[in-house]
Amino acid sequence: MRVVPFVDEDARLLVEVRRTARRQGLRLSLADCCCLATGVRLDLPVVGDQAWESLRIGVDVVPLR
Repeated sequence: MRVVPFVDEDARLLVEVRRTARRQGLRLSLADCCCLATGVRLDLPVVGDQAWESLRIGVDVVPLR
């Protein structure tokens, strides 16, 4: 596992992640959106909720449960 800082670019991507999730009927927390946005920026898979797999945002999701 790698821990990385949340940067300005992630904040901009967060807005798109949240919009995409809402369009698909998913309510994500701010922390969820931060994780996904950072994964998009770094082009790395993220570990998270299985529901994230349905998002089409350009990041691979490894389900936690």
